[in-house]
Amino acid sequence: MSAAEIRVILEELIIKAQTIEPCLQKRLINLRSWINGKTDRKLAQKASVVGLLSEVILDSRFWLAIKTLTIEQRQQVYTSMRISPAEQYWFDVLFPLWFNEPDPKLNAWKRELMAGNFSQSDEQIIRDVSRDIELGGGSCIWRHTLDLSMATDLLATGLANNPLCVQITTGHIHNLDKKKPNWESTLKHWHIQRGLLISYNPVPNSTAAKRIAVVVLQHGDSLPFGCYNLDEA
Repeated sequence: MSAAEIRVILEELIIKAQTIEPCLQKRLINLRSWINGKTDRKLAQKASVVGLLSEVILDSRFWLAIKTLTIEQRQQVYTSMRISPAEQYWFDVLFPLWFNEPDPKLNAWKRELMAGNFSQSDEQIIRDVSRDIELGGGSCIWRHTLDLSMATDLLATGLANNPLCVQITTGHIHNLDKKKPNWESTLKHWHIQRGLLISYNPVPNSTAAKRIAVVVLQHGDSLPFGCYNLDEA
């Protein structure tokens, strides 16, 4: 979306959300305030800001459309639109939590995004892992808000369709114990019941994505609820 389109659609969604979901309206107003004072030209130069706002707008538009549906009607929409199990969990659970619950990281990541300090260096590996998870029969999605607010690079499901929040890092598994407490605390804040913190060796032209996908699918089908595991690929 262009910067001008983002402003217009944000205003439309803020008005619509007022009667359907006031908490979503407040979060959208917050994001509108975030970009106030930035010209369209200046905003267009902030690729990560535009990307996040575009995602939030699309998710908000869809969520407001299904909010008033019955469970049966919503499932019919999911089926007709081929919404994956991972996407269903996002819209049914985590996206509403994001705008209903306090986001302790909100101000920090808004500041970092606007300053251009958000690195997307892992985007290619995430895309490759997503592809291999889907080829293995699972499903997955990734969102800026999952990454920035929920310490989650990928929201995935295995063959059993149980949601698993995955964070991928190049840190050695022996060093993950230092990272685990903050990561686990973030997941628990968002009532996320299953998490996987996985390390891999970022060797160029390696089979890392396939190895990560295999580990994610295994944990997706076997990890009990209430567990937050470390692993490597």
